[in-house]
Amino acid sequence: MADTAEQYELVEQAEHAPAVQYDMEHLSFAQRVALDPSIDVARLEKIIQMERDSDRYKAEQAFSRAMAEMQPKLPAVDRSGDNTHLKSKYAKLEDIQSAVRPLLAEHGFSVRWTSETIDGKIHVTCIVTHKDGHSERDTLPLPVMTDNKGVNILQQHGITMSYGKRYTLCNVLGIQVGGEDSDGVMKLTGDGMTPQQVEHLNKLLAELGGTEEVFLQWAATRGFEADKIEALPFEAYDLCQRQLRFLIQNKQKASDNAG
Repeated sequence: MADTAEQYELVEQAEHAPAVQYDMEHLSFAQRVALDPSIDVARLEKIIQMERDSDRYKAEQAFSRAMAEMQPKLPAVDRSGDNTHLKSKYAKLEDIQSAVRPLLAEHGFSVRWTSETIDGKIHVTCIVTHKDGHSERDTLPLPVMTDNKGVNILQQHGITMSYGKRYTLCNVLGIQVGGEDSDGVMKLTGDGMTPQQVEHLNKLLAELGGTEEVFLQWAATRGFEADKIEALPFEAYDLCQRQLRFLIQNKQKASDNAG
């Protein structure tokens, strides 16, 4: 009987043990939810996902607004570099960065690059991130430039990286690099847009809610005739994406005023 009484006393003491007190005011939302036994976990997960989707959408909108405000201010960068191998001029990376860095900071953007080697090619990616969290990127796969005489392997890799950084930065920001005759007619290299550029224009067109046919009619009035976006020349990208962003911004303003 003594053992039974002792066991009962221990159980009774455990049942009447004082509850742990929590300072609910200083707990995070997740901690308060975890301590609430009445919370429907499945429903909570859906609510959290909805909030994440909402935050993601708001970040995308903030990115688009900031980019639309910044792009008209972006300067055209002169081709001050000399490529003695190809006997041509190019815009140096440091000149591009110097031209855009103050505007990037003013409008809440940061820029970084990543690279990886896939099937013998260096894939250079430029990532532009807005302060509210949304990022957009442009990737350019490049063969390592091995035909420069007197250049070792590390230098060849560096030259390729520099080339990729220049082009991806210009693509993702829509920077114009030289390229016009004295009579105002743009020189066309014959190069088509990259898949990333085409994808970006299609994304902007979908956001605008416009049709490819009407958009191409507008491009034709600017000297870029094509039967589909993929057929537009490389030089049309800057003007096209600027126009689409401008129209999107005006549409958003009209919607805000109507609301």
